[in-house]
Amino acid sequence: MDLDLAIKQYLLDCEVKNYTARTLKSMRERLRLWRNFCIEEGVTTTEEMNVVLVKEYITILLRRKLSTTYIRGILSCIKTFFDYCYKERYSQINTKLDWFNIKVDKPVIKAFSSKDIKTLLDSCKGSRFLDVRDKTMLTLFFETGIRCAELINMQDSDIKEDYIIVHGKNHKDRLVPITPILQQEQSKHQMARAKYFKYRNIHDNNTFLSQTGRILTTSAVEHILKKRGESIKDVRVSPHTCRHTFAQQQALMGTDVYTISRILGHENVQITQTYLNSLEAESIVKMARGRSVLGNLGKKK
Repeated sequence: MDLDLAIKQYLLDCEVKNYTARTLKSMRERLRLWRNFCIEEGVTTTEEMNVVLVKEYITILLRRKLSTTYIRGILSCIKTFFDYCYKERYSQINTKLDWFNIKVDKPVIKAFSSKDIKTLLDSCKGSRFLDVRDKTMLTLFFETGIRCAELINMQDSDIKEDYIIVHGKNHKDRLVPITPILQQEQSKHQMARAKYFKYRNIHDNNTFLSQTGRILTTSAVEHILKKRGESIKDVRVSPHTCRHTFAQQQALMGTDVYTISRILGHENVQITQTYLNSLEAESIVKMARGRSVLGNLGKKK
């Protein structure tokens, strides 16, 4: 089978399976790079692809000092393409019998400190629509750990009395609780938004809108956070850092990893664990200090 045609059919198959636009975009780019490498090596059909060729490609990427997490994502994409070709009989390579993996560096992502969080929230003081909107978004990030894409796609109908229906990755919905602090900020935001758009046109039905009444983009939200936290140093100011901060603060408050994983919408707790790798040793000691094994022996279960 012609390699270009096989890639085209595979991506169409993924689209039919209702993969998200973001996932499809990433797959197209990764397979484009894989295709270019194959062509350079004189490989133009799926029958000519083999595991040795993949190893050569991954070795080149490793020599470029790219993140092992990023390279592993590329390898995973190529593997699923091989699986598709094997299923469709375009190739004889069965990845269940012949494949490999690479060791991934243990990611350590620094979260916001209490001072950083206060700096971000204090930057939104005021009753102007944009100040109220931004503070509500920050509160939502810190109180629920949701992703940026989940926030910008949220609609008022998703917000219930004590929980929010979050439309997550790969079309998987989940529920996140509304804390009293979040409920208070949401109420302020609803009133500020209604007042601001009373005599203005609203072009979208999403909860969070731009000052022109349109849906916010991911880059717009990222820009808002960077502007609000421009004085914060040594930490990446982004929605995803808020997500990591939520996970770490929940762990420090005693929430178990499984519960944190469910709230974050992770597929498994191993992903959640990477969010907790950068917890300071002092924080872990402080958290465990009041949990005496011997002190709890006589307590009723």
